[in-house]
Amino acid sequence: MSRPNIPKIVTLGPAGSFHELAAKQFFPGAQLNLVPMVEQIFQQVEAGTTGLIALLDSYSEDIKQRLAALSHSYAMLEQVEMPISLCVATAPENKNSRIDTILSHPQAFTHCEEVLRKHFPYAVLQACESTSAAAKEITKAMKPHSAVICHPDTAAAYGLHILLDADTLGAGHTSTFCLFGLR
Repeated sequence: MSRPNIPKIVTLGPAGSFHELAAKQFFPGAQLNLVPMVEQIFQQVEAGTTGLIALLDSYSEDIKQRLAALSHSYAMLEQVEMPISLCVATAPENKNSRIDTILSHPQAFTHCEEVLRKHFPYAVLQACESTSAAAKEITKAMKPHSAVICHPDTAAAYGLHILLDADTLGAGHTSTFCLFGLR
């Protein structure tokens, strides 16, 4: 199946987000505009841009408000399913130190719960708005004794050292993303 030729896509950021990774994987020629809030995606679609949002995660229930908005006001152009890989990473200077705090999106904690209990039983889990925001935060703030759960490509983009890889986490699941525009 050939994909639609989409010149510009608005999706959730920051850089390294699963939304950005999905857009690059499935629509490699599109210019991306990364925004911090879902509402901004819908606003830009109202202005004529094509949007990409996650609709469904195989590990959690579907995102009902997004589906409702899409079904009434917007045209779904394509749905794509993306495997989600996660790793635990830290700043290179922390790679041999104890980890007291792990930052990530709450869903990532759910995906990796058993492995986190085994490898980091005393770590405090700190929720962030996204896995990529968590990676950005520990890089920017240079948080000692902190790690992040994120995609391996996101860890690489932020210069992080991987402590536990995707195979160790065993967090194989998928997310469904929807490309949409105005009706």
